[in-house]
Amino acid sequence: MNELLLKDNITQITAKAPATLSNLAIGFDILGVALQSPHDQITLKKRPDSKLVIQEIQSPSRLPYNIEKNTATIALRSLLSAFNITIGFDVYINKGIACGSGMGGSAASAVAALTAANGFLAQPVPLQTLLTHASEAEKITSGAAHCDNAAPCLFGGLILCHDATQTIPLPTPSGKLIITKPNISISTRKARKLLPKSVPLDKITQQHFHLANWINALHLQDTIAIASHMVDLIIEPQRQDLWPHYAAIKKIAANAGALTSCMSGSGPAVVSWVAEDKLQTVQNAIEDHCQQQDYQYQIWVSSWSATGAYIEDKPT
Repeated sequence: MNELLLKDNITQITAKAPATLSNLAIGFDILGVALQSPHDQITLKKRPDSKLVIQEIQSPSRLPYNIEKNTATIALRSLLSAFNITIGFDVYINKGIACGSGMGGSAASAVAALTAANGFLAQPVPLQTLLTHASEAEKITSGAAHCDNAAPCLFGGLILCHDATQTIPLPTPSGKLIITKPNISISTRKARKLLPKSVPLDKITQQHFHLANWINALHLQDTIAIASHMVDLIIEPQRQDLWPHYAAIKKIAANAGALTSCMSGSGPAVVSWVAEDKLQTVQNAIEDHCQQQDYQYQIWVSSWSATGAYIEDKPT
């Protein structure tokens, strides 16, 4: 690709990419689902040169302006370099997803930037190709090229992925997801250091049994079976102490009628899956607990079938 394949009449594009939940207890580094909110928003403005310059970051936490350390520009540079695209952008980042939240914030910035860049091309590249560049950004910032956040962020819905080249959309259950995020952050890189170096064979076998039955239950739309197999015998036990209130939220949600709860990614976000008629009861119980404990938190509600990244405004 070169300058000839750019849309000459477009100078600015804004794209949004959704938060995501990953692992979902049953699928470490291979499962993720897109959420209806919150989102990251990236605006790219065409420059007269071929430089990438982060002009503005709106975020509750400090993020790097260095293009070699920000997932948005790492992904952009990867895409532009791979296709020899000679274009530069001023980059404006509006972070709706807190860093270290367990909700795919780093992936969302990369995906939003790639989605906006794709809009400048006369022949946009396939989403699967964009995924490889989003995964490259994840590799540099978190230490592993996992795509369990980036894939659902791009495609929407519930995704099973082996790597950036192998992704499978899965049937989505009914009901709602309640996401509870305390106002603390957990570094993905730090959380990965807690993972066990080895796992007993019988535990791996049990985990594989649950994953296989979970995917089968999705296709059968068997709610009870989906919930019963949504367990983590290996990863979550190593990480749950990173947020001391995790076990309490999980128990409170269960007592109020949630089908199941688990940690999203490396946390601290907790996702509780509920039937439609239990949504308000479970949400109220979680909020009451958080208020009684006197700590700050945010709650979002989503379906399992939210859309992926998209161009928000008409290109100008």
